[in-house]
Amino acid sequence: MKKEYVLICVGILLSFSTVQGSDLPFSETVELQNVEDHYDLEAFIVPIYIKEDHTYKTDTRVLTISIAPQDYCLYQNTEYKEYFCDILVKILINTSDGDTVTDFESYLNFDIKNQELFWDHAGYSRADRAGQVLDEDTSLTVKDDYVEVSLALTHLTPSAYNCADCKTDAESYINFLDTLRFRLDITYTQSQLDAIEDMQDTLSESQDAQQYIMQAQEYFQQQEFEKAREQYQEAKNIFEDIGDDENAQDMQEWIDKCLAYHSATENFTEGTQLFEEASRTNDYQEAMDKYEQARSYFQRAKTEFTRAEDDTQSDVCDTWIDRCNDEIDNLQGVGTLRSRLIYIILAIVVVAGAGILIKSLGKGRDKGKKSGTTQKTTAVKGLTLTVRNTASGQTTMIQVAPTDKIGKVRQIAATNLGIVPADLTYKGVPCPPASTVEECGLTSGSTVDLIPGGQEPSPEKAAQEKLEKLEQRYREGKISQELYESLKKKLQNS
Repeated sequence: MKKEYVLICVGILLSFSTVQGSDLPFSETVELQNVEDHYDLEAFIVPIYIKEDHTYKTDTRVLTISIAPQDYCLYQNTEYKEYFCDILVKILINTSDGDTVTDFESYLNFDIKNQELFWDHAGYSRADRAGQVLDEDTSLTVKDDYVEVSLALTHLTPSAYNCADCKTDAESYINFLDTLRFRLDITYTQSQLDAIEDMQDTLSESQDAQQYIMQAQEYFQQQEFEKAREQYQEAKNIFEDIGDDENAQDMQEWIDKCLAYHSATENFTEGTQLFEEASRTNDYQEAMDKYEQARSYFQRAKTEFTRAEDDTQSDVCDTWIDRCNDEIDNLQGVGTLRSRLIYIILAIVVVAGAGILIKSLGKGRDKGKKSGTTQKTTAVKGLTLTVRNTASGQTTMIQVAPTDKIGKVRQIAATNLGIVPADLTYKGVPCPPASTVEECGLTSGSTVDLIPGGQEPSPEKAAQEKLEKLEQRYREGKISQELYESLKKKLQNS
């Protein structure tokens, strides 16, 4: 039995390597000691994972971070660039398409009066979190749904100078700074960490499901359909657990296909066994019953193969169903071996009685002639055929009617000769089992050849006989035109 197989692929993004980017968490120390110390982190790509139904779509976030002093100390017309203020902090989170998701921009200065580092406008129109403090206990956090950037103060050293004319939000002067140190951390948000953990669990389970599927495919190819069904069921259970309804439905379709093939092969095997048993028995009623049972099994097998969408095996079942119908037609009107022997004995008695009657009538006719009277005789209806066993040369005489089917004639002759019949020929031409004695041109006294089982006619004759049987069944309306054309084509090409 040949079938086509499909490799099943799990529809899920299975690896972090599908998107190139930086590993998280990311941590770095940022230290500023003069006005020319600038920290720039540009196009920092972070892969993110977005759940859609049962799968995960990969995307990225692009981070840009800049920390840079804007002004330096000018004291008594002397430039002290190692002392700085107005530290610009910019943090930008963009999508892979360049759209801005979140951005932060503000300035840091040291308030002399309050002795604290705070977020300042520094004379610019924009200053996020203006007036808020940044110290060891209060860090800056900028995030979206997937990525989080935090800036924490770890060290600060004010200078000896202040800026009396700096533009500031503070109530007093601001100090220039001598040293400023931060810890910069980039991490996933908790929701993204949960998604990654779920994706890893889903990945592990999906890989387990794939192993079950591969084993199921091996069993399916070996026609171990029950074992294949069990493996597909395990894969289906996993997909249902992770909410993958699409793949779960695919597994159910394969489960149904396994059940259909399992039932179909069992019925087909049972049908062929019954057919073989029927062909070996000399009990005609038993043969009739077994052919009918075999036909039922083949019909059930055809239904299951059709459900499994296997047209090839469905056509094979049609061929076997036709063979069963042919054999049943051949056995129509023929009883068990005992009843058939009784029929033959009665026929012999009738023939013998007829001989006596004819002889008596002959005598009576002679007497009638002598006495001047005429009597009518009754004609005996029927034909006498000589049947020769082509294997042994043994012959037998049988009586048949012109309307008897060849199948019936074949069985009567086989009973007399004690063989299992395979074919009946007249003058080297096969006589189809569905044809009548008259249609085959047999007349009283004709000699026909009976081929026993195991001595098959030539392939050409066998093919011709099958074609004639097929055409006969089509004319009788027992098969459709579509099936007739299909089987006819197969016979002609064989």
